[in-house]
Amino acid sequence: MGDRRLACALAVLVLSGCSAGGGEDVAGASPGPAPTTTVTATATATVTETETVTPDAALLPAESIAVEPPQLELEVYEDGCGVIRTEAEPGVTYDNLTWSVKDTGGFQVLGRVAENETRYRYYLGGRYTVVLEASWGGGYHPVSNEVTINC
Repeated sequence: MGDRRLACALAVLVLSGCSAGGGEDVAGASPGPAPTTTVTATATATVTETETVTPDAALLPAESIAVEPPQLELEVYEDGCGVIRTEAEPGVTYDNLTWSVKDTGGFQVLGRVAENETRYRYYLGGRYTVVLEASWGGGYHPVSNEVTINC
């Protein structure tokens, strides 16, 4: 697109008349003082641009990505009270990996960080269920099978 100011200047020049240099009008009119004409020109250009951008998933917080991580496997130790979990696959991370221990009424009695632990033993006697949970998709969700322990 050309410079709009130049187009306005040319329009003003044509409207006010041009001189051939010897006092004669370009169109051949009689010589004499050129009449004064005032011309006001206003040019406005408005450009609206819409751009749709898809965010890079690597830059989003993990909780906003609704992709379920791979499941870990829990196993009850031979004494019936300890729990052993598998290691995460290489390159896979879990946000806020947690041991979740619930009593027989379904009440959570323990939520403990499990990121650097592959074994856990609950400290009170009784019957409990244990599952690993992690934060993804905007909340905490199970990322393992559920096992029952008797301590």
